[in-house]
Amino acid sequence: MHYHSFVLTLWCESDGLPNAPPVWRYALENPHTGERIGFRNAAELTRFLNQWVALLPLEPTHSEP
Repeated sequence: MHYHSFVLTLWCESDGLPNAPPVWRYALENPHTGERIGFRNAAELTRFLNQWVALLPLEPTHSEP
């Protein structure tokens, strides 16, 4: 079985204009490496996760006893 963990942080930014819709930002952090990647919108986050999963090996890289 494969599993991976990320810490997802999301926050709302405002450009200060009256009646402007809120803009959500996203970041993923790999808790094992500390690498953090930011995304401007949910579509970018989803695209990244889909591409990342597509690169994972289908079988575990180590032998089970």
